[in-house]
Amino acid sequence: MRNLKVLLKYDLLKLVNFFRGKKREKSIYAGIFALVFAGLGIFALYTAQAWSMYFGLAPLGLSKVCLFHGFMVAFMVLVIFAIMRSAAAKKHGDSDLLMSLPLKKSQIVLSKTFTKYAMDFALAFVAIMPFVVLYQVYEGFNIFELLSGLILTLILPLFSIGLSYIFNFIIARVFNRTRYSSMLKSLTATILMIAVLALLFTKTFGYGTVNPMGLSEYFADRPITSQLLYFTLNQGFLPKLYVVLLCVVPFILGLCLFAKNFGQEEVGYASKSTALNFKASKNGFLRFFKKEVRFYFS
Repeated sequence: MRNLKVLLKYDLLKLVNFFRGKKREKSIYAGIFALVFAGLGIFALYTAQAWSMYFGLAPLGLSKVCLFHGFMVAFMVLVIFAIMRSAAAKKHGDSDLLMSLPLKKSQIVLSKTFTKYAMDFALAFVAIMPFVVLYQVYEGFNIFELLSGLILTLILPLFSIGLSYIFNFIIARVFNRTRYSSMLKSLTATILMIAVLALLFTKTFGYGTVNPMGLSEYFADRPITSQLLYFTLNQGFLPKLYVVLLCVVPFILGLCLFAKNFGQEEVGYASKSTALNFKASKNGFLRFFKKEVRFYFS
């Protein structure tokens, strides 16, 4: 337990140092302040968006559309975060360092998982709870709906973490040993994020044309987010079972794959050629030009 606390503190300091800058000129308290300020700023933006949507749509009987929008955006953002984590370059990974210390592999895996969970929970909370609370304001307070919304913010990050671990395992097995691994990972992540954003645009386009009498058909065309909505509004047992399985199954599978693959993510491409090739010196301009191109497209 003591080692786990040390690892959690280590991960927290890494996050705070990110907000302190590369040269670490600012104090650690400045990093903590920047982290908290960024979180509050995002929460304020989502709250303002939720208020503006309810202000315009609630009088038309479309409060459920506002709540639905909060769930859809949060779900899509968590998916994008999972993709970004999977394709992120790991040039300065600490897995080798941690594995060399007298620490259990399970403790390292749990600490990293808990750190990711804390970040995704904070994101899910600021993206979902403003819509849940304002739904109570416009449609009447219901303690069970409020608790269901809070429970959803607690379990939804499990889906994001599991998805990122599954993506990371696949990418490590497919791309890391290829010559152009960085380019292929970046290209794959870009295509996936474009697809997710296009899907988000498609599914949120036309909010103003939704008929209150046709909400059931509108939600039926969006199966995942509609189940998140029904889960929060306590509309049946099946949505709760569906959401729990959606979050828990990928998380368990991803955690097992992450534990199996931990310490092997950074295995890269190695040429098996033993021949010595001597090439004539190329034009200096072209050499530096190609170097710049590789840098900007990496």
